[in-house]
Amino acid sequence: MAATSFSSDAVAVAFLCLLAANGCCGCPGPAPAPTPTPTRTPATPSPIPVTPPPAPAPPSPVPVTPPPVPATPSPGSGSGSGSTNSSSGGWLDARATWYGAPDGAGPDDNGGACGFKNVNLPPFNAMTSCGNEPLFKDGKGCGSCYQIRCVGKAHPACSSVPETVIITDMNYYPVARYHFDLSGTAFGAMAKDGRNDELRHAGIIDMQFKEGAVRVHGAVRDVPRGEGFEPELRGDPGGVREW
Repeated sequence: MAATSFSSDAVAVAFLCLLAANGCCGCPGPAPAPTPTPTRTPATPSPIPVTPPPAPAPPSPVPVTPPPVPATPSPGSGSGSGSTNSSSGGWLDARATWYGAPDGAGPDDNGGACGFKNVNLPPFNAMTSCGNEPLFKDGKGCGSCYQIRCVGKAHPACSSVPETVIITDMNYYPVARYHFDLSGTAFGAMAKDGRNDELRHAGIIDMQFKEGAVRVHGAVRDVPRGEGFEPELRGDPGGVREW
């Protein structure tokens, strides 16, 4: 009887141990693992569009008034806008050509549009010139005396020494604002000694002039305006002119 009781107790103990090992209804089992809480990733905010400020309007251009065009200076106006520089003493820039015989007075008849005769004799002495309109002045410039010179920069044969010429004719074909179409004698007179022909061979040169104090008076007839007037050029371009 005692053995049976011990066996029953042993079975009961073993059963309890089995229950303890595997758990049972009503017995607390192992704590369940915690369920992880999902982490919410914050949404990236969309960038707010920024409208750039309008570009400033370009400034209105300031109107520029062009300087007035200086008027053509009259010969003898002193050191005006036509002079070579402020200390030129009234010298103005011009161009010179020549016509007729190399040692002549210009026209073959020793006359000219101004009506003077024998311009190869005193007081002219063949030192004559045709003048374009600013010099001839519709005939009012006839008999006017001008000092002329050519300097070394114009031609190596230039003497730079002033010579005096008298307007006796009109120049119908100017090549510059002021154009002296000189007699062969007057053109060569601007050269250094012994280089007259060398200078005349240039045909056309830059020169300077200013109005002189002497004026030759004489008859001035109507000036022809070129009808049927056709000069023939020969020799160097712009050089000797045959009427």
